[in-house]
Amino acid sequence: MDRTKETSNLIKIYNQYKQGNMARGDFVKTVCNFFDLVKTDDLTPNELNLLLLLANEAGVPQYYDLLEKINRGLKNLDEDDCKLTTISSYLNDTSLVVNGQKLHKYQKEVLERFGPENNRFVLTAPTSFGKTFLVYQIIKKKGYNNILLIFPTLSLLSENFLKLQDDASFQEYNFHTLSEITEESFGEKNIFIFTPERYLSFLDNNDFHFDFAFMDEIYKIDNDFIIDSEEVTENERDTAYRLALEYLCRNSIDILLVGPYINFSNSHRTSFNNFANKNNFELLEYNDIEIVSKNVTKLNRNKFTLGTDTYRLEPGTNSNYAKISGIVTRITNQSENTLIYCKSKAEVERYAKELLKDENYLSLTKEKSVRNELFDIFLNHIKDKFGEDWVVYRALTNRIGVHHAGIPKYIQKEIIDLFNQGVLLCLFSTTTITEGVNTSAKNIIISSVKKGTKDLKQFDAKNIAGRAGRFSHHYSGNV
Repeated sequence: MDRTKETSNLIKIYNQYKQGNMARGDFVKTVCNFFDLVKTDDLTPNELNLLLLLANEAGVPQYYDLLEKINRGLKNLDEDDCKLTTISSYLNDTSLVVNGQKLHKYQKEVLERFGPENNRFVLTAPTSFGKTFLVYQIIKKKGYNNILLIFPTLSLLSENFLKLQDDASFQEYNFHTLSEITEESFGEKNIFIFTPERYLSFLDNNDFHFDFAFMDEIYKIDNDFIIDSEEVTENERDTAYRLALEYLCRNSIDILLVGPYINFSNSHRTSFNNFANKNNFELLEYNDIEIVSKNVTKLNRNKFTLGTDTYRLEPGTNSNYAKISGIVTRITNQSENTLIYCKSKAEVERYAKELLKDENYLSLTKEKSVRNELFDIFLNHIKDKFGEDWVVYRALTNRIGVHHAGIPKYIQKEIIDLFNQGVLLCLFSTTTITEGVNTSAKNIIISSVKKGTKDLKQFDAKNIAGRAGRFSHHYSGNV
């Protein structure tokens, strides 16, 4: 990489952006990619001044914060190094700090839309936008008394319950996660954290109104987004979701509904737009703000690109199973974790079994051995309860995760946690990974353009690819 040339090109792009000749999303992506290129380089004070300026102009000062975490040799700017633009950047940086936590510019724009009244919004943004984090800031700003948070899965419900409990700002609230509760257990300030099904069950015994309500995965109200599944339970869940949303709109004052990659202008999406108009929602579209850049590459014969490097698979690697094993092994060798999307439960398990036969991968797991007492306890539990022949157990012993609807929920949750902690090196999954699960995956391999026997729609494909890279952990994700 010629850094001088890249820097010169970036300055030209910055000038185009300032003159209004470049879209904000394109500029954010360009800045993000530049940080990714130089993140481990030795950087001069002049370059650091420029990077600080660009991060703030892009509206994401966290890019510079991440640089300080990644680049151990980075020297902080002292007074002699600072320029007027640097001081301006620091002032802008400070303006984005709310309740002791830093937002990016686009989160703050949404936060500032919440005024004294008429606060009903539908927000669409990429998975890396930080939508749930934004919800916490809205609650802190407005100081609501009675709050309803609806998450699509129990794993997300649990994850957010723990986060809220650990945040000192929410200590004055009573938390409720079970539906079998009555008014006797309510306090002055309450946060109800439910799945759609639990919320409907709660309504059987309670006529309760909320000051603020939040609901994730709003695309579920429109059939155009949803691919019919072979599993009846998913259809039942979508119905429960829509019923819960209907009651939520009746029983709540301020509301924020969120989802990824929704195109509000699609003329075929009349049911969605009719819903928004009927319930007085304002639409907020940030689909162009991909905070974590995506590098998309296609496997060309037996070679693929990862970042700036090209890798070749072994000659004669012809089957998809062997190719996936080869890619996973090479990514693992780079000390990065990998999520592999598969079209069905059968494919998830077959790919995992094929990787278990790959001697190159198995030798890597021995080199990268891990000691984790809780992991050992978890393995022993699965062995005792399900037997050591179960593919999930055999995969886990070699640091491979398996995730699909046929696996008990509590095991799914532990597998995600182990993957995020780095205990598991890779994770094979169906679309269960896109339904209310947060991962720290740097890389995603899409092994099929199908979901079951049906084609993936563009929306689903974007949602899967959007899981590559995580804000504040990575500048970019590889797809």
